[in-house]
Amino acid sequence: MTEPVNTLTKIRSTLPVRFVTDIIEIVINRNLNGYAQMVAYHLLFATAPLLIVITAGAGAITRAVNDDLENPALPVLNWMQENFPAEVADFLRGPIESAINQQANWAFSIGSILALWGARGAIAAIMRGLNVAYGIEKEPRNFIVTNLIATALAILLVVLVATSGIVYTLSTSFGADLAERLGFLDSFNRFAAIATYPFMLLIAVGAFVVLNRYGPAWRGPVRAYIPGAIFTVLGLYISTFALSFWFSISGGFSEAYGVFGSVLVFIFFLYVMALIVLLGGAINATWHRFAQAQHD
Repeated sequence: MTEPVNTLTKIRSTLPVRFVTDIIEIVINRNLNGYAQMVAYHLLFATAPLLIVITAGAGAITRAVNDDLENPALPVLNWMQENFPAEVADFLRGPIESAINQQANWAFSIGSILALWGARGAIAAIMRGLNVAYGIEKEPRNFIVTNLIATALAILLVVLVATSGIVYTLSTSFGADLAERLGFLDSFNRFAAIATYPFMLLIAVGAFVVLNRYGPAWRGPVRAYIPGAIFTVLGLYISTFALSFWFSISGGFSEAYGVFGSVLVFIFFLYVMALIVLLGGAINATWHRFAQAQHD
């Protein structure tokens, strides 16, 4: 019995196994699952106003450059249908199409205030969760500072999301039509084929680096935030694909809950996304601690 026990002990002492074990301990002992649920709750209430502002803005821009397009949100809707679980895409389709029909001035006045407030609440919840993931039990910054940081991060992330949306929209047939009108279709096709997704990936990783750098009260070198940011982006993509596949073969919640199925799927989707974001913070903290131990 000695040899198998020694082998198991050696495996447990290896760096990758200890790293994964530490991450699991953080998730369980610091209740990241509960914080992910809290973040999902805040994201749920932030979704509608954010959709109003972003979609109305995209619709105004689309109409300005191509008033022949019957549905300005079509590129975004198609992208959601292709990349999100079907029930999530169906749940978001109605609000997006309604937002498109709103007057842009209204959306950017009332809608922008609601969007900023909802996004601030969601970011503040993520900040609390990331603090716990980084091992900070009590927020050392005062109420005003934390809310200013949450508001600034919310504005920045909304801008980055909108930028990614514009880049994606321009990479579709809408962008090709616009490029043809302006006379540089060939250059556009080369750029869209090579640079669109790397550019969106760079924006996404940069956004999560910024979120992890300025959201929690934990401070480390910039490189300490990169592993978790990469994990978060890849995790969001893989989990979205996995959830889409699972709901497609299982029928999702619609089989059991009928019309409430799409709502429940969307809430569960937000919860999984929130948990992955918090896991990114735990990975950063653990990676940095292991790197320091190796250096020492």
